[in-house]
Amino acid sequence: MPKKIQALSYDEFMSRHASEFAETTAGSAISATHLMRGTADNPVSMPGWIVNLLRAAALENCPSAYGSLVHFWLERIGAKPPAGVFIEFPQRGTPGRPRSPVTEQTFLTWVSLGRPSVHKSNLARAVYGKQFSTAGSEQRKKLIDRCRRAIERRQTQLNAS
Repeated sequence: MPKKIQALSYDEFMSRHASEFAETTAGSAISATHLMRGTADNPVSMPGWIVNLLRAAALENCPSAYGSLVHFWLERIGAKPPAGVFIEFPQRGTPGRPRSPVTEQTFLTWVSLGRPSVHKSNLARAVYGKQFSTAGSEQRKKLIDRCRRAIERRQTQLNAS
């Protein structure tokens, strides 16, 4: 396993590499202010297609594409960024909490019953069975509300897709 190198602060990095920042093709120095803002009088030469894609990603406000392109370019020139500079986002599935199988089962029961009113006890009685029958009035109301909210959530999910 490779040994971890302690992270440098920005000021430490700038003091260690001050002479390298002073060197440019036009002889003018890159100031720390320009570097922090990401602006320089003489930008580093990059392939035109990467520059065009970076500009498009910036104009279209697509941070993930912009970051991927910068990461790709840095890898191509052999300047692999340290861990933590670029955070990878999972590209799997849909965002948010996983869908509950209880919600799906409640929805399917509601459809099989012919879509009865979600404000009455028919659906809750079918979903919860004996638990609904033995519950008091407050608990029954909670079970009916739970079924109603499950149906509303599922309908919202279906309408969104």
